[in-house]
Amino acid sequence: HTYRFRVVRMHKPSYNVARMRDDIAAMGWVAIDVARCAGISHMTVNRFLSGERQTPKMAKKIAEALGHGVRRYLITSERVSALSFPAEVFYRRLMSVVDDFGRYFAKPMALRAACYPMQLDRVKDADIEKWLAETVENRLLRLYDAEGTTFLEMLDFRQQQRAKKSKYPDPINGEEHQLLERTA
Repeated sequence: HTYRFRVVRMHKPSYNVARMRDDIAAMGWVAIDVARCAGISHMTVNRFLSGERQTPKMAKKIAEALGHGVRRYLITSERVSALSFPAEVFYRRLMSVVDDFGRYFAKPMALRAACYPMQLDRVKDADIEKWLAETVENRLLRLYDAEGTTFLEMLDFRQQQRAKKSKYPDPINGEEHQLLERTA
């Protein structure tokens, strides 16, 4: 098999610095405390919080020092903001369902049960299909077939991996899944 890889230019994310400051204050910390815990200088922390210099690596270190993942502080993404509000809520809920590699089953019934366990009567499989298609269209997810089942993978998913192996098949072993247009 030959594989085609596409280079996607990444946008620069923005961070909710006010929320970081609130978390720091709630812990009774100052910049030097965060710096010690994160293993970076207090000047680096101050530059990040002032907005002078923000890198994903700094954000990750500071977020982990505060006991959170960096996703807690991400506020802008062109691809996420292009989603409809319900599709964005679905995408955010999906983040807590996927494994450490950003993978999960792509069956609408399984997604509905995992992402909306207390709202099964309000969220329908058709809603999940629509939001799934929207997230794929905005290059946030990709669908692939492996082992006779369709799976999804979150693109650019940079979760700190605790597991050595995904619970779900590797997409390289699978075929790209084509979304079928639904006809009414």
